[in-house]
Amino acid sequence: LRAEVERGCRLKEQLHRACGEAGTGSSDRIVDLMAANERLIQDSRERAQIELALREKERRLQDVLDSMLAGVLIIDRETHHIVDVNPAAVAAIGLPKDRIIGRTCHQFVCPAQKGSCPITDLGQTVDRSERVLLRSDGVYAPILKSVAPLTWQGREYLVESFVDISKLTQAEADANESLSLLEAALEATADGLLVVDGLGRIKEFNKQFQDLWKLPGAVLDTCDDDLALAEATPRLRNPEAFIKKVRELYAHRERDGHDIVEFKDGRVVEYYSKPQRMGDQIVGRVWSFRDITEKHTAERKRAALLHRVAEINEELTHFAYIVSHDLKAPLRGIKLITEWLCTDYADKLGDDAKEQLDLLQSRVARMHNLIDGVLQYSRVGRITEETEKVDLNPLLAGILDAIVPPEHIRVTVAPQLPVLQCERTRISQVFQNLLTNAVKFVDKPQGEIRVDCIEDG
Repeated sequence: LRAEVERGCRLKEQLHRACGEAGTGSSDRIVDLMAANERLIQDSRERAQIELALREKERRLQDVLDSMLAGVLIIDRETHHIVDVNPAAVAAIGLPKDRIIGRTCHQFVCPAQKGSCPITDLGQTVDRSERVLLRSDGVYAPILKSVAPLTWQGREYLVESFVDISKLTQAEADANESLSLLEAALEATADGLLVVDGLGRIKEFNKQFQDLWKLPGAVLDTCDDDLALAEATPRLRNPEAFIKKVRELYAHRERDGHDIVEFKDGRVVEYYSKPQRMGDQIVGRVWSFRDITEKHTAERKRAALLHRVAEINEELTHFAYIVSHDLKAPLRGIKLITEWLCTDYADKLGDDAKEQLDLLQSRVARMHNLIDGVLQYSRVGRITEETEKVDLNPLLAGILDAIVPPEHIRVTVAPQLPVLQCERTRISQVFQNLLTNAVKFVDKPQGEIRVDCIEDG
């Protein structure tokens, strides 16, 4: 067009020169030619400007097309041939641009719809529809596609734009799997679970929760936590206390909660409540409820038994004091009478009588020690005696003298027993019980009891 304008300008100059050389008749004809030439030049200039504007618009459109992150195909509506493609589509298909242009769109997008195109054959619209893209490596990729008609220079086209949703589809599948596992875990656990959001709306619960609180499905379907609370709490022995604690936890969202509630039907339920966090944000609260009726009943029985044992121990202690007091009184009388006999009739008693009285006094002393042992035994575990250094050599001699083993049993005590840091009464009871039992349960004609020790840390 520029060349035509320049040629028209040269023609205009030639006509001016010719007009000066020609006569009057010829001049009119030349003027008409010059006017026509002027109009031609003006038209050429306008056409050049339009052509320039169109090329600029086309360049801008191409820049926009190339910069789009979505894949774009420009398709001839009549032939379904691809006439243009942007870099995103080239990357998604996996072929060079020149190997894509000229081929039918169904070779890449929606291969199964060849011959039954929703746009041209079925008269439908396609907007954000899930379709498939056949890549050059033979892999089918899920895409989200939109199609819009376009008329350009009297010819009809289809503009297909699409995005690859493979990662999104995989992420959705992973999320569905995680959700499925979570739902299975919720139903498999023995605890009743309830999840509420930050606004107090029920987000999730399991069947164990519904059964434990005996809540109708119609109430839970409303997702209204206040309505569920109003339905559930009348079943408690002290509903006001539970509601108060619930309100405190909702008012202080960062707090944990733990307590036990008793139902009117005798059940005992333990609950935990913790805030649900996403990052630094508290987005809700998770409640877990566990029926501990059997455990609670067992603990109550145990506490009652321990209390009864304490009462019995107290009774035994009281009995031991009474027995020791009542038994020691006649022993004191026997000892006193024996001492009187030894004093008043010393010159009249023979050697055998004196020996028998001495034996009686030793038996009285032994009985006195046994009564003290019963009293000390009743105090075991309740009274702590001060420890001291106890020489076992004289201790064992005194115990054996009190026991008085029979003649057919010989008791041998090692000559160098150690000195122990211990409670004198306790260690005396230990050896007295061991030696008494050893003597009592020897069932042989001749018996031997040995007391010895070894060093062992």
